[in-house]
Amino acid sequence: MKCFVFKPKRRPGGKAAVSSCYSGRYRLSGEFRDTTISLGVSDKQVAEAKLRRIVQELEREGEGLIPSRKLRDGLRR
Repeated sequence: MKCFVFKPKRRPGGKAAVSSCYSGRYRLSGEFRDTTISLGVSDKQVAEAKLRRIVQELEREGEGLIPSRKLRDGLRR
């Protein structure tokens, strides 16, 4: 499993611009592509904790320990 946080960079007009918010990239076992998500926070420790929580939830869904997010949201309504 691969899981890390970073600040996306881009080059508008040739000058490097770094985002103020962190993004996370992960790949679960059995997947072939990385998934990148915006975490929407500017603190690195908070971003790492948020990404860890998201990946943990996805792994539990994959193993069948908890129902999928759509099903849980539907039951909550």
